[in-house]
Amino acid sequence: MIIKKVKYVLFILISLILILTLLGCSKQIDNSKIKNKVDKINEKITSNYLQSFFPSKEGMVFNFKGTGLEFTSFTRRIVHKEDNFVQIHDNNGGTIVASVYKIKENKIIKVLERPEFYSKSSLIPEARNTDNKEVILKKSLQEGEIWESAGQKREIVEILDNLKVPAGNFYDVIKIKITPLENSQSYEFYEYYAKNIGLIMKENRGEGYKVISKLSSYGLDLN
Repeated sequence: MIIKKVKYVLFILISLILILTLLGCSKQIDNSKIKNKVDKINEKITSNYLQSFFPSKEGMVFNFKGTGLEFTSFTRRIVHKEDNFVQIHDNNGGTIVASVYKIKENKIIKVLERPEFYSKSSLIPEARNTDNKEVILKKSLQEGEIWESAGQKREIVEILDNLKVPAGNFYDVIKIKITPLENSQSYEFYEYYAKNIGLIMKENRGEGYKVISKLSSYGLDLN
């Protein structure tokens, strides 16, 4: 559905350009300039779609209800936002993990992770100088897209028209499969990202177990 929308917009733009040409514009249109403009529009649309799957509004809180193991329920809070950096805290009742993400036009990167972080101080100044690059999301958001990062393979295995979780029914959901690159390890993670919301579900599958965390509620907390 996402890619169809992009193609539809491009179709309209290209059609308008062709109509102007056929009507006999006195000015000669440079085909290379047209192509460059279309490419830039395409890139901007895709970039906006990518960022819509990882909202970064400071103060947003997302509550997840888990099943399968202890500490699978957790609360995700956007604590700091500076430029294109976002600091997120995940609290499962046993510990708090702080992560800093860098939002780029073509990908979302986790640049820093700090376990057992119980302060609200900003880690973004430190994250600006780190070399860690775990790519969480990457354009072009097409089914079959594969990339390797931080010892894992990520693949967009499906784009769901909608997915229902306790917090509601969400549309344009990207399902990502995460597996280890090393043969000595064996696990499967699945992450589900919804447009304009972000992460709405996580699955962890292994031999004899399956752990699921689903978004149960979300909102803005300015306290």
